[in-house]
Amino acid sequence: MMLFINGTSRGIQCSNLGYWVKDYESAFETLTQLVAEQWTLQDATIVDEHNRMSIPVEAFDGQPIQVHIHTLQQQWNRILFAKPELLELSDEQWLKNHFTQLDTYYKDMLTHLEKMIVLYEIRKTKLNVMRDKDLRTRVRAQYDLLLEGNKRMYKQIRNSRQKNQIRLNRFDKET
Repeated sequence: MMLFINGTSRGIQCSNLGYWVKDYESAFETLTQLVAEQWTLQDATIVDEHNRMSIPVEAFDGQPIQVHIHTLQQQWNRILFAKPELLELSDEQWLKNHFTQLDTYYKDMLTHLEKMIVLYEIRKTKLNVMRDKDLRTRVRAQYDLLLEGNKRMYKQIRNSRQKNQIRLNRFDKET
């Protein structure tokens, strides 16, 4: 898999710079690192055999994302691949355990989304230092989209957690 980048680093225009990457996650981490190293990305493309995907470079702000992806993956693995001793539980015990793990996942997601919303709002306020008004307007619009998406996801997950907590409360009342 190849990641191709066009951008500027320390005033030098770099065109069709190629990186070998093992997966999409490492491609995204590479873009994050470049932005953290003061690159201005113009466009990026991932080529995987016969597939070609353009990457929205505006989404990369230099903050690491790989840790968050791994955390989510671990949480899903805990939910999806329950320990063997859980197989010996009754259906009700197994469901209660499942809903408890799901509640933990929802809680962690809400915490993560809260942090992301605050971070985007802080970064949005710092855009006033950008001299290029058109660029500032485009970047502000991207942050608005990210904020809107994160707030919508936060609301959905909060609602899902509330429904899950109602299910957990039913188990507690029955036992």
